[in-house]
Amino acid sequence: MKYLHLLAGLTLILLLDTNPANAVEYEFIGIGSEVLLKGSRDADISQSVGTFTMKILKEAQSKEILNYKGTAAGLLSINELTSDEELEDYEIISNTEMNTYGWCLTLDGNLPLESMPNQLFFASNQVVLRWYYAYAHYDQGEWEICLPVIKPRKIL
Repeated sequence: MKYLHLLAGLTLILLLDTNPANAVEYEFIGIGSEVLLKGSRDADISQSVGTFTMKILKEAQSKEILNYKGTAAGLLSINELTSDEELEDYEIISNTEMNTYGWCLTLDGNLPLESMPNQLFFASNQVVLRWYYAYAHYDQGEWEICLPVIKPRKIL
């Protein structure tokens, strides 16, 4: 009986070890922390973060969970939240101040500024990837970037 409990405990440990804890956790956040898509899956760490992102979004779009436009180099839009460089993505506040909108990502809470998504790679399969709709604020020559969009903006 003692060996049966030991075997059952060992089986549970093995099952826990093969859990998606060894998978990349991902989430896509819209305006005001709205979760558009969330999950986890194994990632081939030899492929870029951008390639991983496109696989997730293509699968979600094929299941009609969301719509997206983009490439492994970056996202243009998810569910019409856009950053396609048309004028509606810019909010002119004054002659010296503006906001521009788009999609930012973090890896384990860090904002990778050195590369585009198609040039970034996961350090391991235990990473949290977060894409979120954000804006950059420009005021008199100074930029603040990747600020989460909390509420819808007014379009004049």
